[in-house]
Formats: sequence, C-alpha cells, structure tokens
Amino acid sequence: MPLGRQATLTGLLKGGSSSGAGSSAGSGSGSGSGSGSGSGSGDGGGVPFVKKWPKFTKEDFEEANTLLATAIYCCNLPMTIVEHPDFLKFIYGVAPWMQGKLIGRKALATTMLDKVYGMTRKEVQQFLDKQVEGVLGDWQLKEKTVSFVTDWGSNMMKAGDSLKEMLGNYVGSVNCLQHLISNGLKDFAKNESLASVISKAKEVVQYVTGHCAPRAIYDEKKKELHGTALIKAGATRFGSNVLAMESVERNEKVLRATVGSAEYDAYIQKQSKAADKAAAVKIKGLINDTSSTLFSDTKWAVDTLAPFQSAIKEVEGDTAKLSDAYYTLQVLNKHVKKIKAVQGSLVHVLEDDDTPVQTQLLALDFVNSGFDEAWEQRTKQACTDMVVAAAILDPRYKHKIDSMPPEDLTRGEAFIEKLAGRMFGQEGQIKATVGGNAQVRAIGAEGGEEASDDNPWVHMQLTDPFNQQQSAQTTVDLATLAAAGPDGLPDAAAAADAAAAAAAKAAEEAAPRPEEVMKSFAAAKGELQATLAVLQEGRYLTVGKVETPSLHRRC
Repeated sequence: MPLGRQATLTGLLKGGSSSGAGSSAGSGSGSGSGSGSGSGSGDGGGVPFVKKWPKFTKEDFEEANTLLATAIYCCNLPMTIVEHPDFLKFIYGVAPWMQGKLIGRKALATTMLDKVYGMTRKEVQQFLDKQVEGVLGDWQLKEKTVSFVTDWGSNMMKAGDSLKEMLGNYVGSVNCLQHLISNGLKDFAKNESLASVISKAKEVVQYVTGHCAPRAIYDEKKKELHGTALIKAGATRFGSNVLAMESVERNEKVLRATVGSAEYDAYIQKQSKAADKAAAVKIKGLINDTSSTLFSDTKWAVDTLAPFQSAIKEVEGDTAKLSDAYYTLQVLNKHVKKIKAVQGSLVHVLEDDDTPVQTQLLALDFVNSGFDEAWEQRTKQACTDMVVAAAILDPRYKHKIDSMPPEDLTRGEAFIEKLAGRMFGQEGQIKATVGGNAQVRAIGAEGGEEASDDNPWVHMQLTDPFNQQQSAQTTVDLATLAAAGPDGLPDAAAAADAAAAAAAKAAEEAAPRPEEVMKSFAAAKGELQATLAVLQEGRYLTVGKVETPSLHRRC
C-alpha cells in the first residue's frame, strides 16, 4: 500500500480516491487499460489492508466498561449478557479494540456495581442540593430557614447535613418519628420468638382471606358471632403486622368456629392435591388444636407491640406537633422498661397461671434479646436537642416540665439560646429557665408591658446573664445584655457595675424605660417569638411554601 493511504477503522482507503475499477491484470498506470481516471497507480485487488486502531489508555477502557455497566444496570439486563456470543459479536463489531478488554460477569456484580452505585449516589446528592438551594434562593428563604423535616432515607439525611454549609442559621434536620418507630419494631422482630408469632398470625390471615371457600365460611361466622374483618399485613409498613395480629386475637371465636365447621371439613376433603389438603389441615391445627398456643402467643405479642403502633398512628396525624414527639418517646420508654421488668421476672412467670408455659418462654426469650438496648439507640436518634426545645416551649406541656430529666432540660435550654443568639445576636440571646426567681417584664407587640399570664412564654423567663451569681431578684435589662461578651457573660468589672445598677434600679420605683430601648426590645422579641413558633408548632418548609400538616407524615 502506498504511503499516505491508511485504512480507517472500517477498512476503507483514506488519503486517495479512484473513480474507476482497478486493473484486472493487477498492475498498470492511471491511464492504463481497464483502469479508472484516478490519481496514483493501482495495486493488485487482492492485497489486504492493515488496520490501525486508535491508541487507547487504561482509563479509556475503564470509562467504556463503566458506560456499558451503567446501561446494563439501568435497563435491568442480566449480568450474564456480557458472556452471550451474539452480544460479544455486536460489541466487537462496533468496537473491535475492546477484544480482551471487555468487563466480565463477576466484575459487573462486584467492583463495578459498587463503583456505579457510588457515582449514582453522588449524582443524586448533587441534584437534591441544587434543587433545595434553588427553592430557598428563589423564595429568599436562606436566612429564615433553620430546619427541615425529612424521612430516614440516607440520601435525605445526607441532604439535610449538606444544608449546614448552605444555610447560616441551620440547626439540623428533624427526622420522621413514624418511620423511626416502625424501624424499632423491625429491630424487635429480629428475635426469633417474636418473628415466629408474627409469621403464624400472618399465615392464618393470608390463608383465610386468600381462599374463596374459607373466606365465605369466615364471613358467615363473622355475622353470627359479631366479629370483624381480618387485616392483612402490608409489605412496607411493619406496624401493619401488629394490626394483623390484633385482628387474629380479636376474632378468636370466629376463627375457631370457621375451621371447626362441617363446611370447612368438606372443603378439606374436596382438595385433590396433597399439598392443598395439607395446607388446609395445617391452618385448622394452628387455630383449633389443643396443643396450639396461637392465640395466647398473639395476645402476648399484641400487648408488647400495640403501644408502638398506637404511637405511630398518633404522630402521623394531621394535628401532631414537634413537641409531641418528645413525650411520645417518653411514654414508649416507660413501656419498654415495664416489659423488661415484668416479662423478664421469674417470679412473675411462676405466679402467672393463666398464660401457657410456651408463651411465657417466648416472652422470656424476647426480653433477654437486647430489645431494650436497640430501642434506646432509636430513641437517641429521634430525641434531638430541637425536639426537647419544642417540648419546653409548648404551653400544653408546661405541667410536665418539672418531670423532664435534668439533662434534657439543660440541652433544650442551650439549644434555644444557641438558636436565638445565632439569628438575633446578643439581643436575642436568652436563658430559658423553669421555675426561676427572676422578675420578668413581658413586652407586648406594641412595646408595652403585659402580665406574664398573658404571655405565651408563661413558663419561660428572661434572666440576667449573671443572675446565677445573684441571690436578690433582678429585672432583665437590655443594656446589660448588650454589654455582655460573645458568650453572654460579662467580665468581673462589668458584672460588678451591672449588679450595682440592678440594685439601684430595684430600689427605685418602676421607672419607664427609654422609648427607643422598649421598641428595640419589642422588635427583637417579636422576631424571636416568630422563629420559635416554627419549632413549637412543627411547621416546616417544602418547595417554597410553609405548610403545617402532620409533622411526621408518611414517608
């Protein structure tokens, strides 16, 4: 082949052209016999072309295999397709240079799968961040947003974490409590004893409701005995397993009458397949055999898990608020401790003559499985500083403040101070105390004083930053707050001056504050109340508008 004429990837000549056929003799000039009017001399027609492929690096082959793997995953194709002869023929026909470099089935199922998964997660995260930032920017909400409500999806939690860098006043996300409780029930079901009870109850419900004849017999007996419908467990909501077991326990008489009827026996005899007959006999045995403890086991499981399902129903309602989450968790924590103390007591087991021994053994196995430790971890995830702060601020729960654990009270108050200081500086930095001895001048929206009973912060008191060092009652002074350092505490000289000023003011009769100070204080307080109302009422921001539906909506 003459120089300058190179074969392309398809094998066609490059660098010269000929409009005529080559010489039949295999040689000759451009004007020779049988040759066309082309430039250059013609070679023999049987001379093969030497193909030259582009030079690819290792990174090029890796990128090609990554694109191929992504297409296979997204199109839900079997990973063995890379070993199919026709597929290989297609790939090597389009890209011959991939011979010996094509990814294999094992790599598709391991290292490449992990790589593409990581790339996809990163892309999703970037997309979510861009969408959230766009909404907040378009609606000018970046400086007003302090939190978001999300579910427990890892990508959503990651998006919440990324907001810390985007929003100056962001204090963290609030996670769906309904989802957390449901995950807690899943933790419990890892225990084999509880899992076996759930499995038997679901098997009964599915069989009776899934076969025409048993369902017709059940419906007839249900009318006679005033029963209720059996509830199937859902595939995604684990709490529905509790509802299924409740329906089995509640309809014990109806189920016993169903499998004990002549119609059910006739149904068994009509089964032509041995497997179908065995399944029908098994259900009858689960329900009516004297050795079966289905209903006592189910009753134990329902008594153990029903409070969690009730809590799910409560927090997913339209009236639920962020503050409800704290006290819902406290109720469930008490229930867990009660289960541990009662069901785990050998004395209780020996004194209980009504519960079959088999059921008592199931209960003992469950309480010794570490279920309480698993639930404690879930509680720590949900009971954030923000949730505690909302419980402190909600006037509905003011009578429960005294019973709040000191460590929760401390971190809740610290969160309120942190949020107020971050958003409004020193003027907004407050100290939340319960049952303190400071005299508070409540400033209304118009800048005038109002009685503490008329103020929504009836159980909150604005205290002097150095009030802990004073035994005498003092009155909050905005000038003192303004003189405080970044941490809210003045130095010794400032503290002495402030204490003397406070004593002098206490001796005087209630003198009116300067008008400009009153207005400034009223403005700062009004903004702070509006911000804290977001936490108190459980409102959150979605797609550029403020909504107040259920705090813990379905995920």
